[in-house]
Amino acid sequence: MKKFFECNLPKKAASYVDVRATKRINNILANIHNRMDKLEEALNLTGLEGEQFAKGAKILFDQQANSGESLIDTMTAKEIADYVKPIAEKMPYQKRHEWDNAEVIVDTAFLSIPEWEAIRTIGIGGSDAAIALGVSPYRTELELYYDKHCILEELDIEKNEDKKGKEFIFSYGHKVESLVIETFCNITGAKVIPETRMFRKKSMPYITANIDAIVEMPDGRIFVFEAKTTTFFNKSAWENNKIPVQYLPQCRQYLSVLDDPKIAGTYIGCIYGNTVNEFVCSYVERDMQKEQEQLDEIKYFWDTYILGNQKPDYSGKSETDLKIQRRFSGSADKNAPAVELIPQDVEIIQEYLELNEQKKKLIAKADGITNKMQSLQLMITEELGRTVKGTVKKDDSSYYEVSYAPRSYTSLDKKMLKASFPEVYEKVITVIPENTRVFSIKERKIV
Repeated sequence: MKKFFECNLPKKAASYVDVRATKRINNILANIHNRMDKLEEALNLTGLEGEQFAKGAKILFDQQANSGESLIDTMTAKEIADYVKPIAEKMPYQKRHEWDNAEVIVDTAFLSIPEWEAIRTIGIGGSDAAIALGVSPYRTELELYYDKHCILEELDIEKNEDKKGKEFIFSYGHKVESLVIETFCNITGAKVIPETRMFRKKSMPYITANIDAIVEMPDGRIFVFEAKTTTFFNKSAWENNKIPVQYLPQCRQYLSVLDDPKIAGTYIGCIYGNTVNEFVCSYVERDMQKEQEQLDEIKYFWDTYILGNQKPDYSGKSETDLKIQRRFSGSADKNAPAVELIPQDVEIIQEYLELNEQKKKLIAKADGITNKMQSLQLMITEELGRTVKGTVKKDDSSYYEVSYAPRSYTSLDKKMLKASFPEVYEKVITVIPENTRVFSIKERKIV
């Protein structure tokens, strides 16, 4: 008989995972397996329906023990059953659908944020698809390579502040996601079919899907639903049923993973402001050919860069690439001996220095232009005096309007703050040991 809390995660970290991360990943996987086995045993002890038990168990899972772990991990299966049964018996519930063409990985409703992040290393998820295809404006193939190999955390670059920020964004995202889904259902009359499991494609198990929602329309048709949020200033990217290019692969991947004839397509909804009135929705119909093309490209990425451990090229956006290199190369070691660079670097250094000289000349020219402009400005502002606006006729059809408006800004005197309120200063100040690294080249004589 199929388990309700099915868990098809591997027992150990994949071979491509950085060796420094292996122990941590192995411990996480073991904890998840143990938890799912315990939940399954507790479910059987209650005699409840799986969906009914899961609603009560979720309440328990979200409660933390003093150790910071979920209470579920500190209890026996019988203790869980005794706690959950009287709560769950009173709760309404809805049966979930089973997707015969997809394989369940695990129910993510019973995972912590670090656990969820760890298991994402087992494949290319829906939100990874655009990155692997090279159409994400936010992240590059090289960053995805580092993520799947678990390089970042093992280099200890991610500070506590970053982790807290990610946890806040994760929590906030889930809350807003629920609002987007609720808004769609209110507008269309759709109802949500419970689904919190992560799936993978049976024929390509590294293609995974962690779906926001499955919705059933009033006419009985079933759709995947993907929830997004954006700012008001990005509203135009969603107007006239447009979908930002980076979200299309995600919509197609979910359809491909579930691969179920009951599912007609994907609705993607977005709230672009602070109210539900600022809601837009678009539709992605199944296109088997485009899905296959996408799967082929992701297969190449997976085989080449993850299993093959070949590092992807830089994106070609120099500022982004430098940040990536800095982020994943680790902290500077001032005590490390100088590296003997390869002979070909001489040409690179010479070109760099030549460009630097060109830049200096252009900056000097720009400074001269700025100085001249300020001299011309001085002539006009002297005429204006204390007045903030002036006009002069250009010709019979137009005139120039000159504005010299005041602008105020707020500054913080850190020295005074430290002297007057040292306790407050210590609370608000952040010391960053290595905020940046300065690159320079100097020609020195060989002695």
